[in-house]
Amino acid sequence: MAMSDDFAHRLDDQVLGGQLDKADLDNEYIYSQALAITKVADEKGVVLRLIGATAYINHCPKHGFLYKEADRKLTDIDLMTYSKTPLDKLDSVFKDLGYDPIRSLSWHSTTRDIYVNKERLFVDVFRDVLSYCHPISFIGRLELDFPTIPLVDLLLEKLQIVQINAKDLFDIVILLLEHELGAGGRADTIDIDRVAELWANDWGFYYTGTMNLEKVKTYLDEMGFLNVDQKQNVRDKVDDLLKRVQARPKSTRWKLRSKIGTKLRWYEEVESVER
Repeated sequence: MAMSDDFAHRLDDQVLGGQLDKADLDNEYIYSQALAITKVADEKGVVLRLIGATAYINHCPKHGFLYKEADRKLTDIDLMTYSKTPLDKLDSVFKDLGYDPIRSLSWHSTTRDIYVNKERLFVDVFRDVLSYCHPISFIGRLELDFPTIPLVDLLLEKLQIVQINAKDLFDIVILLLEHELGAGGRADTIDIDRVAELWANDWGFYYTGTMNLEKVKTYLDEMGFLNVDQKQNVRDKVDDLLKRVQARPKSTRWKLRSKIGTKLRWYEEVESVER
């Protein structure tokens, strides 16, 4: 059922004001909605993949219970599709599940859409690129996994955040605890070749990512619900990843930018609707 015109107008006002009134919904409901969306999309032939925390939970069944132990709350759903996906087909997926689009003229872009249902669960759909501190392209990569983006891209979407927070670090730890590092694009491992290749050509992303990996090791000390072996498991993987990244030959572009360092801003400034 579509939302009332009055509710839709209030949501538009919230978008214009820079904030959306999120409901306090339980993790099980949000996660079930995330799976339902990707299922309907797949049935309709729409390429739509989970990113963010719901994707982490999907890919970490052995350690998903830690989200409850740490009281890690889900707040919304994030997805990625291609720019070539027709808007009417995308709308159809969400309409079948009781969601309506929010398209304020002063906010709506061609690279991002927001949907909301009557429970005030908000869904972000990005197209082609996750454009935050260090843009990550998903062109040609969404078919590599289902219902989420590939494991390595889940890791990269967190490591690109300059102002990384505890929730992001938590997600990284759980992902590394659950999965082994690998190479060659295997779906069940984290493809460290992709990380090394991207960072060998982009000093800014390399700098942010390596700093965040060091923060992961520090953050482990705050995770009292992990045992010594689990913490060491993650530390070893972080060290291995850093070693592989450092060993990869760097491009001329990388070397030139590294000489400038942090004297110039090395990341994109983020402007987004706070939800």
